[in-house]
Amino acid sequence: MGISYGAQVIVDHLGGKVEKNTGGESKEETLTVDTMSTLFAGQTDKQNVWVSHSADIAELPEGFTASAKDSTGNIAAISNDEQQIYAIQFHPEDYRSENG
Repeated sequence: MGISYGAQVIVDHLGGKVEKNTGGESKEETLTVDTMSTLFAGQTDKQNVWVSHSADIAELPEGFTASAKDSTGNIAAISNDEQQIYAIQFHPEDYRSENG
């Protein structure tokens, strides 16, 4: 399980692509999540979370799917059920994140 920078490390290490973004700020973001994914099973399809990162997942590694996207369509969570590898680009530990 990778969180924030950990998600970026997983993507880069496994052959995906991470690109620097122009934002880089910390903010609340609304995600649309795949409630059929292992990572978000039983949760609502819209969630407010706290983000703080300066890079985006631009290309998924082979075998991964996007489990959540932010309001602008950027990938916010990825899953590979076969390898049991999951990663998120937000901070569930922050009190401003729902379901964290």
